[in-house]
Amino acid sequence: MCGVQRNPQCPSAKLCGDVVFQPCYRPKGRFGDVKCYFSGKHHRYGVKVESVHYPNGIAALPPSPHYPGSFHDFSIFLENYPRYEVLLRKTPQDNITDSYLELKGEYPNHWGSVWDRAYQGAQEKIRAFVIKKGRNLSSEERQRNRNLAETRVKTENFYGRLKKLWGVCSGTYRGDHEYYDDTIAICFALTNYHISLRPLDAADATFYKHTLAAYIQEGKERKQKEDEWAEGIELEELREKKLTPSY
Repeated sequence: MCGVQRNPQCPSAKLCGDVVFQPCYRPKGRFGDVKCYFSGKHHRYGVKVESVHYPNGIAALPPSPHYPGSFHDFSIFLENYPRYEVLLRKTPQDNITDSYLELKGEYPNHWGSVWDRAYQGAQEKIRAFVIKKGRNLSSEERQRNRNLAETRVKTENFYGRLKKLWGVCSGTYRGDHEYYDDTIAICFALTNYHISLRPLDAADATFYKHTLAAYIQEGKERKQKEDEWAEGIELEELREKKLTPSY
């Protein structure tokens, strides 16, 4: 970790983390059994994996196992944070001064990690610098949020590069879910190598945002078509009832 340049606004943050969503076809089975795969945020069936990254965007660990699209980010974190805690432990080889005071008293032997607003409570498990919610934040809190967001954006850059490079990670996943974890782990490793040759930039984050917007738009269009189809069926049934003679 000594060779990885950290954000000077938050030098004690060794990692930043988030989840990445990918659409998939509706899994087979009864609706009650598979509805957990439907993400209301993305309007699609899909899966999520969680990952943590160094400040330069390189994935620090293989991604987590995949979870259904409706699972909350923090619930996924609770099942995976022990892996991150090990990586955050300070070592004698660290040559960076831990000058950031936030949670230093609670975790004197650990570096920090940056998480977005969905991870409220993560600081109870590891030294997590969570972006604060609320509209009535002080100027200091807003500046803190900006500093953390500047560090955390590297996760979005990584996901943008991942989806730009590998079609299997960007489009609707068509394979068996049994093989998804291995597939995404291989793509993460190859993306790490690509980043070592060509560092991440703002274009990667832009690509990621456009990809997410496309997921949502496609989901809304699909929902609209389903509603129109259902409405057409209802009208047809109503018309048949009117035309059916009563005896």
